[in-house]
Amino acid sequence: MRKMKFVLLPALIGIVLSFSANDLDKFSPLHKGIPAVRVRVLSHDPVVAFAAEEWVRFVAAVNSAPDYGGNFGYYTLNLGIAGNRTSTVADQAMEKHGMTREKLGEEGFLVAGNGKREIVVAAYSGKGVLNGVYKVLEKTLGAVAPRPAAGLEFPEAVRQSRELPLPYSEKPAFALRGLSLSREYWKVPPIESMDWMARNLLNHKANSVASYPYTSSAYAPRGFKCQNSGHAFLFWIPPQEYGKSNPEYFPLIDGKRTPKAKGAQLAFGNPEVIQLLIRKITDYKKQYPEIEVVAFGTNDSDAKGMGFGDDPLCLKLDEPADIPPKDSKRPRFYTTRYIKAANQVASGLSEQYPDLKLHIYAYNWNGGTIAPPNCDVHPNLLVEFAPLYRCYQHPLNDPNCPRNVMFADWLRGWAARTSNIYVRDYYLTMTDRFSLVSLEVLKRDIAFYRELNLIGLVPETAPDGPDGANAPSEAYPRWVLPPEQYARYWDSNALLHFAMARLLWNPDEKLDDIIDLFCRNYYGSETAKDMAQWHKALNRNMYLSGRPGEAPPADKNLNYYGWIDAGLWCNCWNWRPRLLPAVNRMFNVRTKGDFLKNAQAPLQSLVKAVGTAGKLEKRRIVERVDRDRQMAFEYLLTMGYELDWRLSTPEKLIYSQTPERQNIQE
Repeated sequence: MRKMKFVLLPALIGIVLSFSANDLDKFSPLHKGIPAVRVRVLSHDPVVAFAAEEWVRFVAAVNSAPDYGGNFGYYTLNLGIAGNRTSTVADQAMEKHGMTREKLGEEGFLVAGNGKREIVVAAYSGKGVLNGVYKVLEKTLGAVAPRPAAGLEFPEAVRQSRELPLPYSEKPAFALRGLSLSREYWKVPPIESMDWMARNLLNHKANSVASYPYTSSAYAPRGFKCQNSGHAFLFWIPPQEYGKSNPEYFPLIDGKRTPKAKGAQLAFGNPEVIQLLIRKITDYKKQYPEIEVVAFGTNDSDAKGMGFGDDPLCLKLDEPADIPPKDSKRPRFYTTRYIKAANQVASGLSEQYPDLKLHIYAYNWNGGTIAPPNCDVHPNLLVEFAPLYRCYQHPLNDPNCPRNVMFADWLRGWAARTSNIYVRDYYLTMTDRFSLVSLEVLKRDIAFYRELNLIGLVPETAPDGPDGANAPSEAYPRWVLPPEQYARYWDSNALLHFAMARLLWNPDEKLDDIIDLFCRNYYGSETAKDMAQWHKALNRNMYLSGRPGEAPPADKNLNYYGWIDAGLWCNCWNWRPRLLPAVNRMFNVRTKGDFLKNAQAPLQSLVKAVGTAGKLEKRRIVERVDRDRQMAFEYLLTMGYELDWRLSTPEKLIYSQTPERQNIQE
């Protein structure tokens, strides 16, 4: 027997060594329902360290394993950055699988076996490693973060994981993916929202030059881009500081210098203004050397001519094409003047900071700067195209939408002049009871942006509930919403924002798959199917209610400023006359009979989900489904419908004949 041991041992060692020489070709983070991965950080980078922490947090939360710390496991998950001499393992993995920075970009990643029991997540940046970790969690555990307020509080534990075939790699379709969180308490980083953004592979939280110092500390671990944007001239040249001493810095409007705190721009034709802006921005860059993009956005203004004025030096920056023909209804635009000034500032900054970009707005379509300029655009200008008052019922490039035809033409005009463009959209609605945009319109918009080679999308919205309550109410600026209203914005828009993040990463992902993934992670598997049917039906109805493919008749009631039209079926974030018919859009209603026909299927799904959630007795699931039920009540009551939820099917509908509730288009 002893002799046999000596014979078998070398053979056994040979088998082990031979097997170890082969890399893993598939990976699963759970073994018999228990976490089986040790996490190891190979590159000393704050984002890679955060990625390791997020792996542990996610696995512990989704598996209901609070004792899991990522210190021991059958497998070792190695996290490293390639190409910067911090991780030989990452470098070797990239070389072995033919990956380069050109193929993966800064935020793509590679997941590959590294021996019998080792896996490596490699990328050319810490953000790429972090993206890879989140994608591995999604592909193996089906785990994603559905909305900020939910955090990592999943409705049920996952005990089985899928195997991820290796090697595996992905990269984003757009370079800039984020949110502009308006109505937040700007001196407090909105951590819950920033976590959600990172977990959904977004990389940009819009902020102003004033708020950047307060929020930028949260950027480094999440790999966010160090950029700011927004209305900036009041910051760079404050009227209270220069209004009396240098009135010539401000525009001449109706014969008077106008250094008002709101409404006026700057006298861009004055060379002293240009030099002062260069000095101020240079000082800011020295104070925050990590900054990549500095805000140079126009002031938000409703003043005459958007506050640009008629200073003779400023008029010299205009081009003849900026002035509308005599009989034209369109307003005069000031984009050329604005861009010529921005070109001068960008050129001056480039001498010391050749890579520093200047954020500018394509903004305000009634005599503003949204029309493309009649001049060149400096390569260091980053254009934020803001289609304020666009129609959200139809895709931006819908040829049958009279409102969006103009916006699409302007965007194409910008794209012909520069590739440094991203879109600021306005998903922040005037009501918090329904989603403004259907997922189908969102998907078509993002496909259009990819077609134009834009760099991304950063829509305006509000923070989720916890972020809206991250400071005492008495500390809020007076324009900030009541804390409870923040949650309601996300009650109605969480799926929209989730889908936006997914489509910016991969515009080809199917909407049904996105909805299913969201519902499993937010409502749990028991109610996911019915809630998915509810959301799919509502989004389909919303899209069809815009009558795609049909050219609308004129709608004179929604012509703005007498020169740009809106179709009969159009809708926008601030169009109060169209808010009540929004309820009908949710069910694709044109007549009373349409409601009974088109609302049956989605409402039956919701009724079933409410019943299932109640039987589960899981508090979070009941709360989440009930919020959707409550919003459905409000949709119906707004239009005069009442529903008896005690019934197993929503067949008992009562329609009120109150005149103010009858808004159905006959």
